[in-house]
Amino acid sequence: MSALLQVDKVSKNFGGFAALTEVSFELAQGERFGIIGPNGSGKTTLMNCIGGALYGDGGSIRFNGADITRVPAWRRARLGIARSFQVPRPFASLTVLDNVNVAIEYAASHPHRAKQMRDLAAAILKRMHLAAKVGVPAGSLTQVELRKLELARALATQPRVLILDEVMAGLSAAEVDEMLEIIMDINTQGVTIIMIEHIMRAIMRFSSRVICLDAGTIVAEGVPETIVADESVRRIYLGA
Repeated sequence: MSALLQVDKVSKNFGGFAALTEVSFELAQGERFGIIGPNGSGKTTLMNCIGGALYGDGGSIRFNGADITRVPAWRRARLGIARSFQVPRPFASLTVLDNVNVAIEYAASHPHRAKQMRDLAAAILKRMHLAAKVGVPAGSLTQVELRKLELARALATQPRVLILDEVMAGLSAAEVDEMLEIIMDINTQGVTIIMIEHIMRAIMRFSSRVICLDAGTIVAEGVPETIVADESVRRIYLGA
């Protein structure tokens, strides 16, 4: 199977600090890909380079066969790459439904008529277990509901690759399990998912393949069982 996303020797420097050094991997359509590593290891910088918020200083990124290394973020969104952020920032005064409508109107891969947009937004919010909240201001949502809305807005762009940056941070164990069910359901629809997460049980349960970053380089790659047994991962990430 040909790769949907190819990251080839991507590097990123901030002044004299090397945040990423020749990071490479490939993802197939529908894959569940986990990224772990300590704070400052380059995880979010890597996702910013893939999503287009940052351009790398070296290497290339290809999506669906096309070079997108210097393509701006808004065009990547319309091509099919979407992401959530660690801190949800909805339009607090808009309703939950309108927050999703904005994402559909401005970032989806193809235009929708008004009724199509409302129907799509309502369907997405139902999948996020937010159907009862469609008419309330986004600023009144709880922490877990904000996480779901952030995911809904990313999903509204109808992505082929969905990047999730610590979507479960601050959630209870039961809320983590609920979010995992939602994300797994999204994946069953053929969406390739990249997940950054510090909650180890969540990322190990979710991922079919995991990489561990440290100081901007990949120090281990494999299935979850291999990663948790890797001595470098245990030393760097788990503190063993």
